Amino acid sequence: MKLRIYNIQLLPLDHAKTGDAGEARYIELFRHFNESVTRTIKQKRLVADAIPLINDSFFAALNCEKHIYKQVKEKHTFIVGRFIKFHQAGEVEDLYTKATLFKAQKGQDAVANRKEFLYLFDPVSHWLGIEELNGRLPNQRAVKMALEQYLQPLVEQFFPDYTLTVNLISRDDELISVLERAVGFTKIEIDITFKNGPTQDEVLQDMAANSLHRLKITASSDRGSHMPRVPETIEGFVKNAPQYGQASITYLEQNDKGGTNLARYESDSNPQTISARARGGEDPMSFYGRMVIKIKDLAHRIGHLPEVKNVDAN
Repeated sequence: MKLRIYNIQLLPLDHAKTGDAGEARYIELFRHFNESVTRTIKQKRLVADAIPLINDSFFAALNCEKHIYKQVKEKHTFIVGRFIKFHQAGEVEDLYTKATLFKAQKGQDAVANRKEFLYLFDPVSHWLGIEELNGRLPNQRAVKMALEQYLQPLVEQFFPDYTLTVNLISRDDELISVLERAVGFTKIEIDITFKNGPTQDEVLQDMAANSLHRLKITASSDRGSHMPRVPETIEGFVKNAPQYGQASITYLEQNDKGGTNLARYESDSNPQTISARARGGEDPMSFYGRMVIKIKDLAHRIGHLPEVKNVDAN
């Protein structure tokens, strides 16, 4: 199973008056999420509330539940849930004769090409990993939009002192590679937020202290010129983009002929993922628990969570 990772944050509206959200609030958020989805299913509004995608397909949330995975002397609480992608099929006809084979009756939601995507949410890192299912998962922005659409009303209702942010976790190694090999930059666009929780990063500390929930920066050179390097004034924001936002960079790189080519980096095109396979005879919840440990291990490794010695996440 391969999971794409998203960072879901409840950020204090006023950092001077309100503390960090903490694990319990994230668990409560997904309890409300499950209750909301349950009402939607009972009212038969899955299609009406779904996120429309291209080609008449839709993306909707299904139920989720809390589980606990015990590892040696440690317990890991996590959320297991699913999203569903489908095509609405009000009428099905024969390809050759065009005769109607099926027509949905009033009150029915007939769908085709149903695919379910399991997700795991770790309330400690507040990272959500959702199954890619061999490329069938909608694109990064569609999933982000779905998470925002479902969770935002719940945050406003039940957590009025917080605001919701959702961003894809992208691979920082690709960004570092671009910064190292680029010989110039023509445009840099950044959209980031601060971190929910303690951090040693001065940029994120300053954003949190000033309740700066979203910062968008565009740095560009006019026609025929370029920035020889990333300006120091925005370098810290650029380096935090893979974990706490997104970045788009148009840059120059050396080619084999001694000249330069214009290239583009998009953080959304470089998602961070984790993968694992179930062990022989392993029950699903134990496997999911191990995947949650891998999510935490990744969060520790890239500095999102304080570094600890991992016991067994393989």
